Amino acid sequence: MKNILCALFLASFCARIFAADYNVTDSGNGSAKFLGFANSIITPQPPAGGITAQDNVYVTNFYDIQNVNINVNTFDYTSSGIYGNGLSMYGNNTITAKNAYFHTEYAQSATDIRDSEFININNGATFTMNGAINSLTNIRFGQSTSMYGDPAMNFNPYQAGQTSTSNINNFVIYYGVGGNTSATLNINEGAIVYANGVTTTTRQETHAYTYSTTFNINGGALYLGGFSYSFENDDFTINHNSGTLGAKSGVYITKGGLAGSLKYVVGENVTFDTSGGTLEIGDAFDPTDVVLSRSAEVTNFTVKGGMEFNIYTNIDVINGDVHVTDNTIMHVGSGWLYNAKSVKVDAGSRLGFDGDMVLNANSHIIIGVAGEYSFGQVGNAVAISTSDGEFGALQFVIDSNAFANNDQITLYFSDIIGDSSFTEWDSFDIQANYSYTVDIANGSITFAVPEPAEIAAIFGGLALAVSFIRRRKRA
Repeated sequence: MKNILCALFLASFCARIFAADYNVTDSGNGSAKFLGFANSIITPQPPAGGITAQDNVYVTNFYDIQNVNINVNTFDYTSSGIYGNGLSMYGNNTITAKNAYFHTEYAQSATDIRDSEFININNGATFTMNGAINSLTNIRFGQSTSMYGDPAMNFNPYQAGQTSTSNINNFVIYYGVGGNTSATLNINEGAIVYANGVTTTTRQETHAYTYSTTFNINGGALYLGGFSYSFENDDFTINHNSGTLGAKSGVYITKGGLAGSLKYVVGENVTFDTSGGTLEIGDAFDPTDVVLSRSAEVTNFTVKGGMEFNIYTNIDVINGDVHVTDNTIMHVGSGWLYNAKSVKVDAGSRLGFDGDMVLNANSHIIIGVAGEYSFGQVGNAVAISTSDGEFGALQFVIDSNAFANNDQITLYFSDIIGDSSFTEWDSFDIQANYSYTVDIANGSITFAVPEPAEIAAIFGGLALAVSFIRRRKRA
């Protein structure tokens, strides 16, 4: 084992010794496309093995990038700025780097180097980033003068099993003056992307072509600071297959009354993170604004982050376990998550409604309890009723630390489920992980720490069971 560790340390040490910095440039006026290292002037001269994944490269005096496949430690690209304060990707491009930077000689000034304002993924180009982008640039599917074909952007980690975090400005989708368009963004497992927003735009006044945009969250995480659906001919789909959709600030995924199609598709296990602000899907005044569907047989939701998650659309597709945690509010409008297997609301979190809360025999509400004044809530319901005369299960999961200051905890149902006129608490199938008594007249439930005698009886029963098992084994 020591020999293996020494060998690994020596390999890492040697890699650090022999890693080098290379300046890669072009001899022209800055209008050429960067095609890789073969067509470039490189200083110092690389060894026979060429530039490796341990090296850092600094590329200058090119404008665009075309058909490159690069694997380095750091990739720092400074566009000449000769055609504008950014650059374009053509063809199929893969950049593998722990950190990638995209700069521009602003207004063609070699002394004024800034983050590139944009990276155009032109027409049918593909840009795959294995690693992290650390430039506050716009990723533009197409450019302001033309767009057609199938541009695509893929975010992956630098290496499988690792995490790479990119910070960019906006995803901008330009719809075409040149033909039909289909733009695709893939956030794959291990990739975390923070973007200030998503915008759609066009220079075409007449809607002669068909346009579609697809965002796929495939186990990675996409944090947005805003969402703007601004073109009436777009078919926009967010496939939240797994992983996280999060808010950097308030994010409202809605068409805003425009035509077109906006779909949100959920997979088996999805997370919504409100840590940066309110996250909202749909329109409170138009439940058909966003179409919610599922791509998996079972959909399990986790809502976290401590702020508010609002979902104003048909939620029948949610048929797995819903978990509201981290002092977060989940708001679903009127009704109930009819098809959900269970809805768990941790202590400090809340599930809210605008109108009536309509339950049924399959409704399974799980309330987390951390103390007498800290518990999950299902609130804001105007009234509680049922669709089939049954109320389902009301389960309490009490943390062992909840009894730190008392031997018993009393909770009032009207604080847990917010309808002060409701009195049929015994209609629920009440379950708990501690012994309890229900006071229907008082509308309360009291949980108690088991008495020492009860604990002794429990352990005695366990001892008898173990003894019986041992005797059977000997026999």
